[in-house]
Amino acid sequence: MGFLDGTTPKPPKNLEADQDDGKKVMIHNPEYSSWMKNDQQVLSYLLNSLSPEALAPVASAITAAEAWGVLEKMFAAQSKARVANLRVLLSTTKKGNMSSAAYFTKMCSYKDELAAVGKVVDDDEMIHFVLNGLDFDYNPFVTSMLGRDLSLSELYSQLLIFDQRMEMFQENGQFQSSANMVGRGRGSRRNSRGRGRDNNRGRGRSNPGRGGGRGAPNSGRGNAPKQGQSNDDPICQICKKGGHLANRCWYRYEEDSNYQKIVGAANTAYGYDTNWYVDSGASEHVTGALEKMTMHDQYQGQDKIHTASGAGMKISNIGHAILHTPDKDLHLNKVLHVPSIKKDLLSVHKLTRDNDIFVEFHPNFFLIKDRETKRIL
Repeated sequence: MGFLDGTTPKPPKNLEADQDDGKKVMIHNPEYSSWMKNDQQVLSYLLNSLSPEALAPVASAITAAEAWGVLEKMFAAQSKARVANLRVLLSTTKKGNMSSAAYFTKMCSYKDELAAVGKVVDDDEMIHFVLNGLDFDYNPFVTSMLGRDLSLSELYSQLLIFDQRMEMFQENGQFQSSANMVGRGRGSRRNSRGRGRDNNRGRGRSNPGRGGGRGAPNSGRGNAPKQGQSNDDPICQICKKGGHLANRCWYRYEEDSNYQKIVGAANTAYGYDTNWYVDSGASEHVTGALEKMTMHDQYQGQDKIHTASGAGMKISNIGHAILHTPDKDLHLNKVLHVPSIKKDLLSVHKLTRDNDIFVEFHPNFFLIKDRETKRIL
């Protein structure tokens, strides 16, 4: 490695020596010959191991370090692009029709490729990626796994056990997909509400409390009721069906981008500030909007969020969120849902630790940069 990275430098070719009469003469340095012999042997090994495509740019290299430097510049850019692509694949791959074993193997292959180029994904982050790619039918499993302290191998074992239970119910004719059960339950409730109701009240104003928190407004203007449906039923802005709001629609798991636009518009309409505020004094990520989380579970602890005034605010849920940027996704781990908070806060400490980035504060703005490349994200 010393010959490749330059830490074993080339000695001088000649040395100055004193003759008997006091004159100085240049003599050949024996260490130079030894160094050249070893360096050319390393260079020969290196060139013989390269493919024709990689050999062309380094064929004229004189020393092993020169050839290695050219190769490093050639492939470093490719490695960074590959790392970015692999992280995108980890965050966007869905289980779909794959078996749990095939899905888990595929996700682990991305993790192994990242580790091979020096970008290790720890178990906690990997568990979030795996859970995020599971289908809606796995919602009970995802909810039970969130907040638990377990390894990746334990998650795989629990996933297989869950699959076995679903297969058992299928064989006994007791299993129906969660999506179908949700759809039928809402249809039954919608029909029962439509019968026996004669007072079709107008829906000229929105009712944010009806959807459970900061949901989308259920304005009925421009939406005529269908047969068997009351005017009093809200209309979902995602699937265009009645009986539920956008923040209750299971289609939002498939069309999350549309859902976020709708909920964002609704929050703006109700005066809720949808921005994230980067806070160097915050010890945790905190949000008042549950829909900002990609995954969440009910918080069972007794801790509260305390402000500078000393007031305590109740924590309702804990989960995971993703901030999408043009260059890379920023992962927010263990986000606290505090309904009474007025501003959503990003903890600088946790943001930089979990994403290998740093935040640079200026008088009137701040920058988020990649820690390795110093590139602005």
